[in-house]
Amino acid sequence: MLGKHIFLTVAAFMALHNSASAQLQQPNKKLPPTPVKTLTAPLPYPDVPIYPGQIRFISGDKIERDKADNLRQTWHIKEGRAQAVEWYKNALSSAGWKVSATKGTISARKNDETVMIFINEIPLADNYRSEMMMQYYRASR
Repeated sequence: MLGKHIFLTVAAFMALHNSASAQLQQPNKKLPPTPVKTLTAPLPYPDVPIYPGQIRFISGDKIERDKADNLRQTWHIKEGRAQAVEWYKNALSSAGWKVSATKGTISARKNDETVMIFINEIPLADNYRSEMMMQYYRASR
């Protein structure tokens, strides 16, 4: 019985190994290019509260795909990280988002939408105190 079990295990391993080897030997399929639009001005995030403090748009990208939106923007804010994290935790929760947060990261989910906010308190040349990157994703339109 043990011999049969070992034989079946080895046979399964060989089948998986051969399948993986065959896939690796196939030429890579080229994926269609992802349409990325560089933003020159900020775009509002649907259903995401706007930070009320002093804020400055730095850069952003919008990726448009069939039935999905992906928006990423970077901002400088005058306030420190802790204040901004606390504000977003409360504002998103009040707006019906399911929120989790750590020292400098907020993630929230609502229906088919997801938002991730990363805040770093660092010295910035423009005399702002923190850099905030927001990534928004909506699975369907």
